[in-house]
Formats: sequence, structure tokens, C-alpha cells
Amino acid sequence: DSVDIDRQNFDDSYTGHWTSFADDLSGLKSHEYALYDSTASDYLIDWESAGLDTTILISGLNLVSDHIYQLHVRGFDQVNNIGDFLSSNGVLVDLSAPEAPQNLVGFFSAERIYLTWDPNLEEDLSFYKVYAGTEPEATVPILETVSPEAEAYLPEFQDGLVYLNVSAVDVPGNESPISNRVDGVPQQ
Repeated sequence: DSVDIDRQNFDDSYTGHWTSFADDLSGLKSHEYALYDSTASDYLIDWESAGLDTTILISGLNLVSDHIYQLHVRGFDQVNNIGDFLSSNGVLVDLSAPEAPQNLVGFFSAERIYLTWDPNLEEDLSFYKVYAGTEPEATVPILETVSPEAEAYLPEFQDGLVYLNVSAVDVPGNESPISNRVDGVPQQ
């Protein structure tokens, strides 16, 4: 089920962890892991020893965007019997940012600015980030919201023109381009 799949926005490493295997007869000798590309149905990293560690970091990878990678783990006992492997739900490599929020509108009143925009439709949308500034390219993040609306209290911008825009951020942390800009003067 894709709901259980984690997402990451980098393609050069993979981190995994598991609960230690147990063998009541001869005892656990070691764990092995492999990295499986379930989209391509192929092992990217063949079985390697993790010793008794239950966490791995695989670096120097070149993971493919929109592919799902699963960690496979198995145990060896003291007499070299190999257990069945367990598989993670997987990690989707997501390098694409959401679309920029559309139709940003600002309503300026006493020290507050109410913003609204059309909601993004991406299934992995996490939150929106609102930026403000005294220059047309507003670059100071002032708040985050999960709703396609925000109310900003900006006393530091009193008696001056303020510019605002919004971006969308997805679950793995990819940030969209900024929305259209609105500007105005907060009123007393």
C-alpha cells in the first residue's frame, strides 16, 4: 500500500533500521541487508553483512527518481543457517517539487494581513510557507500553515509597503516555486 511508503528527496544515500533477529538455539551470528529497487525489480545492492548492527547508511548511491527502494534484511545463526528475509515497505525517491500555489490574494487591515490562495492538489503536500519582505522578492519566511489561507500579524512592517508570496512544501521537503506576489500597506 503506497500510504505506508516513506518519501525522501535525495538520491545519494539510503538509511534503514530493523529490530534485531533472534535465534534461541544457536544464537544470532549476524544480519545481512540488500537494497532492492522494486520499480525495476532488481537488487541495487546485493547482500552485505551488517554484523550485529540494526541500522545501516548506504552512501554513494545514484537512486532513480520515482522509484521505490526496499530494504531486505535476514539473519544468520551461529551455524550459518540463513533465515527468511524481511522487507521494508519501501522509500519512494521524490525529487519533484509541488506546483506553485495559484491565485494568491491579500487583504490588508489593522496590523494584519489575511491571505488566501487555491489549494494545491498534490497527494504528498505537507504545508505552505508564507514569505514577507519590504522588497519585491519577499524572502523572509514568516509562517507555515497546512491550510490555503493565513493571517499574518506584522507590526514590523507598519507604515510601509509589504510584499508577500507563498510556496508549497511536500512530505520529503521539496519546495515549490513561489506564488504570485501580493503587496500592500498594513493599515492602522
